[in-house]
Amino acid sequence: MLTSAEYNPELSFSTLLISHYNKLCYKKLMDICTYPKHHFGEVFLLSGEKGSGKTHLLRAFQNEFKLKHNKLKCGYLNCKKEFYALNYYWYRSSVAYSTFNDYFDKYNVLILDNIDVFF
Repeated sequence: MLTSAEYNPELSFSTLLISHYNKLCYKKLMDICTYPKHHFGEVFLLSGEKGSGKTHLLRAFQNEFKLKHNKLKCGYLNCKKEFYALNYYWYRSSVAYSTFNDYFDKYNVLILDNIDVFF
């Protein structure tokens, strides 16, 4: 279910257009990437219009994180593609919920993209 996307040089911070719209998000993600232990337990929610570059920003972060911290695990989940699988795990018995937690607990950083399918 969870993908570990390979490095894609097209989705990097060097190809990201930094503007006043995404500058704060870029700085925050770079800080998390540089000092991941300072951000343990934090939730960072990125929202914006369709086509505004949210996925590019998240994938650039994922790629940068993997390059800097190859011993830490960074997972990426596209909720739109995995919506039914997530619903199955989320709404089933407590045993499934425990398995769900155990499954995601192995990641130091977990990126959930397209979470709008839940709202």
